[in-house]
Amino acid sequence: MKWFLLILLSVIWGSSYMLMKRGLEGFTYIEVGLIRSSLAGIVLFPFAIYHIRKVKKHHIKPLALSVALGTFIPNLLFAKAQTQIGGGMTGILNALSPLFIVVIGTVFFKTKSDKSVWYGVLLGLLGCAIMLYFTQGVQTKGNSLYSMIILLTAFMGAMNVQIIHHYLNDIKPLALASVTLSTASVMSSTYLFTQTNVWEHIQQPKGQLSFLYVAILAIIGSAVALILFNHLLSISNAVFSSAITYLMPVVSVSWGFLDNEPFMWAHGAGMVLIFTGIYITNLKKRGLNNPKWAFNRYKNNPKS
Repeated sequence: MKWFLLILLSVIWGSSYMLMKRGLEGFTYIEVGLIRSSLAGIVLFPFAIYHIRKVKKHHIKPLALSVALGTFIPNLLFAKAQTQIGGGMTGILNALSPLFIVVIGTVFFKTKSDKSVWYGVLLGLLGCAIMLYFTQGVQTKGNSLYSMIILLTAFMGAMNVQIIHHYLNDIKPLALASVTLSTASVMSSTYLFTQTNVWEHIQQPKGQLSFLYVAILAIIGSAVALILFNHLLSISNAVFSSAITYLMPVVSVSWGFLDNEPFMWAHGAGMVLIFTGIYITNLKKRGLNNPKWAFNRYKNNPKS
């Protein structure tokens, strides 16, 4: 089940950059980020009303951080970065999240990570670096600041994963997603309808088509995907769940290929390293990197 969710979420979130790009054709980056947050929360608002009673006093602070770091701010920053960076590069840079998760877990949460986890993460990052360095058609328009924005969102996303895993794991996925997104929706809607020209833009033909893309992004890419991700996090662990950001570049670059961007040898090499990195990060949990475990398993079941 967890592998199915991993692949499904990778496809959904890997496609989000293309949807965001289409949304920016009719709206400003602020409008795209706020529409995304608003619609996602509206869809889940009935569930939030039902589940709000499950939020206890000790949940309030980490929940507020999760809203800010996991939804509200990243939606704006991703949209801003995509005004200057292609979807392929955005997906590749965001793949730094697993490394941030391990570092944040070690520094702030005193989590002990086996060497195989670090090797797997670094191998996956190497694959991402190869794809980033050699990929054509997804380069920034001469401003590295936008690349730093993506790195910042990756760091915030990693922090959000650790917050959920350590402080909010006793809240069921649907309850957590609905309350989180509905809270972000209230903030986003208030600013969207009072401080932007969204109504003027949505009345234009280009704006209507862009709104459709952002609506798909909000409902599928935010509301549904967050529920699935929280469930994945509840049945696995932070490092395994972060492997989504390894697969997302594969999806985002594939979208670029379908959009007539060339598929280079670096794409294939990077993908092999990415998949290998994901495999290695999960060796310890299965015990496959322990020779003694493997010998005992063979001794007890020679046919295995």
